[in-house]
Amino acid sequence: MKRRQLVICALWVALALRCQGQDHPPLKLIATIPLPGLHDGDFDHFAPDVDGHRLFLTGEENEKVLVLDTNTNQLIHTIEDVKAPHAILFRKDLRKLSSWQ
Repeated sequence: MKRRQLVICALWVALALRCQGQDHPPLKLIATIPLPGLHDGDFDHFAPDVDGHRLFLTGEENEKVLVLDTNTNQLIHTIEDVKAPHAILFRKDLRKLSSWQ
């Protein structure tokens, strides 16, 4: 019985020594995209269009949906007067953007 407990304890110690934290940060800033004409608020809902190389951002307090080109990291379009856009989804099968509150 003591031998079994010793083996289990040794395995725990070996496992603890093997576990390590991450050496490098998981994300790295590679670009900053200016978003002119925006005021208060944040962007916490995104919708990717991988095939179309676009990223949709909801500016809830700005009543806008911003469209970014992921190849050039440029703002390519702004959808205006969207009443409090919150959650957003790009439907690849329909090639349409859906938003709900």
